[in-house]
Amino acid sequence: MGNHFVWEFLAGKTMMNIPPDMGFLHHYRVCEFGGNDCINTTHVVDRRTYTWRDSMVEGVALRLRLLQPVCQNILPFLIE
Repeated sequence: MGNHFVWEFLAGKTMMNIPPDMGFLHHYRVCEFGGNDCINTTHVVDRRTYTWRDSMVEGVALRLRLLQPVCQNILPFLIE
């Protein structure tokens, strides 16, 4: 897993560390530095985000319903 750090901040902005009990940053990709060498290394399947799956799906569905009147032509697939 590779976490990105900000290389260049906007004027007056800084980085803030968030405690793990408030949230995680997961950024997955095949290999950290390109290539496929890491595919054969030991790895862990991380399903921690499943903890929040139901509330996330519910929240996204709510936002999509709220956007539907404004974005009818763009979001015709919205669930009623």
